[in-house]
Amino acid sequence: MKACSFLPLVVGVALCLTGANPAKEDQAKKDKDQMQGTWKAVGGEQDGKEFTEDGLKRGNMKITFKGDRYSFEMTDNQEKLHQEEGKVKLHADKKPKAIDFLIETGKDKGKTQLGIYEIKDGQFNLCVAEAGETERPTEFKTKDGGPTASFVMKKQE
Repeated sequence: MKACSFLPLVVGVALCLTGANPAKEDQAKKDKDQMQGTWKAVGGEQDGKEFTEDGLKRGNMKITFKGDRYSFEMTDNQEKLHQEEGKVKLHADKKPKAIDFLIETGKDKGKTQLGIYEIKDGQFNLCVAEAGETERPTEFKTKDGGPTASFVMKKQE
C-alpha cells in the first residue's frame, strides 16, 4: 500500500527534474498551429520610424510557416531582395513570447535571429534583432540606429 501512495511523489519529482511542463508545451503548440501559413507585412517600423504604405507595397515582405520551418521573402517589382529559409523555435513561456529563427540559407546562413512575437486579433506581431545579435528585443518598438525591426503581419488566404 505504501508503494501506491509513493508513486505520485516519484512521478512529480521526475517531471520537475526533466523540466516537463505540459502547459508551456501546449501554448507553444497552439501558437505554432496558429502561425502555420503565409503572413504578409502590413505595418511595422525600423530605426524608430514606421514603414510607409508605399514601402510596404514595394518591399512585399512575406513569411511562411510550415511545421517547424519557415521561409522569408522580400521582393521589389518581382526582383527578390532577400530570401532565406530555416527552422523556427518558439519559447511561449517567456514574457513577451520569444522566437528563434535558425537561418539555413541566404546571406545570414548559419546565424540565429532572436525575436519576440504575439498572435492577437488575427495578426502576427514580430520584432526581431539583426541576425547574429545576441540580445533579444524586449518590446515591439524600435529605436533610431537600433538593431531591431518590428512587423505587423496579416495572414494570407
